[in-house]
Amino acid sequence: MNEQANKMTDRDDLREMSALMLADMVPSFTGGDTGPDVGVFFKILEQVGRLGGWRDNELICIARCKMVGAAHDFAWWDDGVAAASNFSEFKCLAFKRFDTEPLIFKTERFLNARQGAEEEVRSFASRLRILGTATLASSDSQDPVKASLRREILAEQLLSQFLLGLRIRSADLFSLETQKRLTRPLP
Repeated sequence: MNEQANKMTDRDDLREMSALMLADMVPSFTGGDTGPDVGVFFKILEQVGRLGGWRDNELICIARCKMVGAAHDFAWWDDGVAAASNFSEFKCLAFKRFDTEPLIFKTERFLNARQGAEEEVRSFASRLRILGTATLASSDSQDPVKASLRREILAEQLLSQFLLGLRIRSADLFSLETQKRLTRPLP
């Protein structure tokens, strides 16, 4: 029995140590112009949290610890934030406070995104996903049906914008392939 209790304690210690090491992967959030914006901060926090198996209360605690400057004051002294009952509510409050860029500017950046001259396709896809998520994903809905629908729309819009923004369009790729077939010597 005592050996089993030691194993449980070892697992708990290992989990806590893992959480501390993983927390270093989350950048600090200032709430200002330096460092990641609020969307990128929470995206990274959620990814690392998923990796570490963090629960809502752990996500909130780590988010608070990673907030500095104006974001620190918000996270630790704002009465609304103190009353947040779950991570989703905490995140929603942070977005309302720190996501100050008008939606029209985000939408314009997303719709005008094009692959740069030296930019790899994967980098462009990643940049476009960040822009699309910031533009099309809303953080204020708790309704799972709306969230599912929003994800579907986001996926379709991302694919469409990705194809539009590529330097070499898919139609051009098809044309190149057709040209290769047509110019190939006959056997």
